[in-house]
Amino acid sequence: RMLIALEGGARDVVIEARKQCPGDPDIWLARLIGMIQMTATQDSVTAFMDKAATHHTYSIGTFVRAGEYLLRRGYPGGAARAAHHAQDYARGFMPAYSLAVRCAEAVGDPLWAMQSALQGVDLADNPTPYLKAFTRSAMDHSPNDPALVRSLQFLMESNPEQPEWRERLGTVLFTRGDHRHARVVLTPLSKSTGHFPSPGMSIVMAEAFRNTDGHANAVRVLRAARERHPDSLAVLNNLVYTLQQ
Repeated sequence: RMLIALEGGARDVVIEARKQCPGDPDIWLARLIGMIQMTATQDSVTAFMDKAATHHTYSIGTFVRAGEYLLRRGYPGGAARAAHHAQDYARGFMPAYSLAVRCAEAVGDPLWAMQSALQGVDLADNPTPYLKAFTRSAMDHSPNDPALVRSLQFLMESNPEQPEWRERLGTVLFTRGDHRHARVVLTPLSKSTGHFPSPGMSIVMAEAFRNTDGHANAVRVLRAARERHPDSLAVLNNLVYTLQQ
């Protein structure tokens, strides 16, 4: 290790060091860093991670360090391979689940992201970051997941200063046809003076009111949206339609 440091991580020195100490995690990581510095291909890096994972040579923490590095350097495939291995043998080691969530998002695997996030929720002292990751993936790719409403309910109640979660929960409930519950969730937003919903969110709020005998409130929400978003044709059309009823 000292020689590697003195030689600035020279490739031939690292390769020789690996021959002498094939199980040393820091020398293995030095070899990985050297590959990236030599602009290794995505496939070669993934194959390098595959080989190490297959032989179970290094600790889970070492794989997490490798995955974190690869993710930062723009090698999502190799990072994902490290994350999968670390997650499979994590046994509650939280950094492995955190890495898995971020790698899943980076490679566009929403199911993996959701599964990893829920594992993190079950194990973390503070489940909020994992619940946020789960809801991001679930709302875009699995809006009917039974855990989504529970996750959003928790985030809304534990983060009352963040209207995003109330908006998301109301939208999910409305989309599922639970207009009355959506109305209960969204009503505080319609009365807020410090938060101004987007045109789309205003329309959802108004529809939740309109479908639960709240015509006057629907008109009020759309008129307020019209004042804030005068260029929104969607808001104007919904306001005209609601007024005609």
